[in-house]
Amino acid sequence: MYSLKQRYIFNGPIFTIVLFVFNYYLIQAMFNYINHPLSFNNLILIVSFLAFINIISITGEIRKSRSITRFLMEVSELWKWASLMYLLEIFIIFLINLVIKVPVFLIYIMYFIVPVIGVIGYYKANRIVIKYHDLNIMPNEVDTNTVLIHISDLHIGSLHGKPMLRYLSRKLNKLAEKLRIEGADNIIVIISGDLSDGTCPVEEDAFEPLSEVRVPIIFTPGNHDYYQNIDDVESAARNAGITVLDNDNLNLRNIGLNIIGLSYPYDDNDFLEGNMDVSTIPIIKNETNVLIFHIPEGFEYFSRLGVNLQLSGHTHGGQFYPANVLVRAFYPFLKGIFSIELPSVFGRFNNSHLSVTNGVGTMGPPIRIGTDSEIIVLRLKEERK
Repeated sequence: MYSLKQRYIFNGPIFTIVLFVFNYYLIQAMFNYINHPLSFNNLILIVSFLAFINIISITGEIRKSRSITRFLMEVSELWKWASLMYLLEIFIIFLINLVIKVPVFLIYIMYFIVPVIGVIGYYKANRIVIKYHDLNIMPNEVDTNTVLIHISDLHIGSLHGKPMLRYLSRKLNKLAEKLRIEGADNIIVIISGDLSDGTCPVEEDAFEPLSEVRVPIIFTPGNHDYYQNIDDVESAARNAGITVLDNDNLNLRNIGLNIIGLSYPYDDNDFLEGNMDVSTIPIIKNETNVLIFHIPEGFEYFSRLGVNLQLSGHTHGGQFYPANVLVRAFYPFLKGIFSIELPSVFGRFNNSHLSVTNGVGTMGPPIRIGTDSEIIVLRLKEERK
């Protein structure tokens, strides 16, 4: 795992230089295509400003979060998204110009479309939707109605803070009340990693609004939770009344659930090779084994070990186009519910499911295009005979 200093050097000085060069050629091309070339001095002024707000916001936030640096970081991240969209447009204009010249008024329209899409994407990123799924994985002898509320990737830090947590808490409480009316006996919220973003230090009360949620919350760390200080993240989570499972399990025998939290495997891909020490995954026979594992990998392997349900996040569903194309290339289980039936170590076929959520927050630009910020409701039903 990279140290905080190494991450700062890459995301701060190095990336700022890359951003300066990228913006120089992008903005120059944008103005040239509308027949209004910028003077060298004006061009340097614009790209220097964009580089400045990137480095100053990252430098300021990594030490202490302040309203001014949070604002500058949001502006910087929104421009990064917009610049990718403008790059795609410039590429399209270039290709069309090889055949026929694109009229300037059409180029103006194309440029205007980007902020319009940005407003829609910003709204979608800050609006949480609820999605429901029924899973037949509970032992037949368990006479209880259990619901798991799966959330992930809150990324609490510079761009998402307590206002978002208060909104989420209200949403969870209303949802829990609705589920109880529908007959749910046991409701558990599970956060499958990246509670913290890692862009700024985590204060003791960072997650305090989650203490208002009137159902139990279980959390297993993801990669971003380690970026600042994992001990601070876990301490702040416990201060909010959250149960932390970090390479640990919680056996709820009364409702037939064994919940396992497996920590993020930095520099350890043994589970992909099938060499993971099974003792680190305390599977219990004749109970429903739920694995919290931040990245949506190892699904088949965990299923063979006897895991009935794996809860993951990390991908953000791709968050926005064209990032989703790239993310899917690395993570085939990009988003949604997946099912598989394989022989397990218990000598019988195991019907296993994988839930990969888009997450509640966003990484980088607070924009969602083609995805939702979401809460996944998993109603656990009896196994089909």
